[in-house]
Amino acid sequence: DLKDYEKAGLKILVCGTCLTHFDLLERKQVGETTNMLDIVTAMDLADKVISI
Repeated sequence: DLKDYEKAGLKILVCGTCLTHFDLLERKQVGETTNMLDIVTAMDLADKVISI
């Protein structure tokens, strides 16, 4: 469950444009809403990346 991962300290980044496009912005329950530039930058700087 993503909520458990977040509680354990995993940083979850969610694209706000994608949430808006799929009309999911109000339903998001986990993660930080951000933009693709921040997501790609975080992925580039991370030691390990997990995509779900």
